[in-house]
Amino acid sequence: MPTSVASSPQDDLKAVPNGSSVYRRIAADWWIDDGEGGRRVSSQAFQDKDGYMSVAVGAVLDEMELGPEAALNGHEGYGLARLDVSFLRLTVHLGLTCLPTESEPWHGGVWGKKTSGVKNRLQGVAEIVVVPGNDSPNSS
Repeated sequence: MPTSVASSPQDDLKAVPNGSSVYRRIAADWWIDDGEGGRRVSSQAFQDKDGYMSVAVGAVLDEMELGPEAALNGHEGYGLARLDVSFLRLTVHLGLTCLPTESEPWHGGVWGKKTSGVKNRLQGVAEIVVVPGNDSPNSS
């Protein structure tokens, strides 16, 4: 069983509670052919940069009375995928923290090793909220 980062400094259960969501921006390059005439998100959309995977924390967006699409401001052409915090924490053993910036107060990080298997699982459970290249939620 993988080592859990839960209860470590890289997992904040209070700020990013189980039962909530995080949102990952999806670049158009990560929206690929599925081999069956459709499109899907690539597992490469779930890789780390600077030691963690950048996300928008849904609980913070809710507190700010913002929809998840706020994470796309200034990122035209990007899509948005929703991930369940409980799945991240309890199934693939990743930790979550808030990492607010001045321009993105809802910014957070997903910590822990993202093996090919973990990235494939994230790809499989990610719910596309905004399709890359489109401006409206749930467009296809």
